[in-house]
Amino acid sequence: MHPLLPLLTFSLAFVPQDPATPPCPDFGVTDWHPVEMDAPGFTACKGGMTEFQFGGIRITWDDPVCPLFIIMTPAFTETGKKMGARIQDVRLARGLKFNFHCGNKGTSCHQSSSESFGFYPVHIEVGCDQPPAPITIEPAPVS
Repeated sequence: MHPLLPLLTFSLAFVPQDPATPPCPDFGVTDWHPVEMDAPGFTACKGGMTEFQFGGIRITWDDPVCPLFIIMTPAFTETGKKMGARIQDVRLARGLKFNFHCGNKGTSCHQSSSESFGFYPVHIEVGCDQPPAPITIEPAPVS
């Protein structure tokens, strides 16, 4: 017998094995809610408007008025039990509120301010048979 054979046999016995695949959580996206925009109240305004558009979403109404404000709720997801699925990542979207004012002695309606509110989750789901994708961290844009 060769003198290195026991050493070679010992070395092969301790080759690191692939880590065990974790069990599938069977948890994924169960519902998708699209973007919604709503104008819950209006004021009379001679220079009013009949539509508002933001981010490719448009809301319209019949009479030229000035909305008090417009709420835009972003698309978001709900999660729950889902066979063969797992959540890989979660992104958060914010809602927007656009405030309006009828000015110039009632002759013009213009957006006076906007504000963001809430956090709405958008879950990224993958099948349990798919390997996790690498997660990259990118710097935020500087303005």
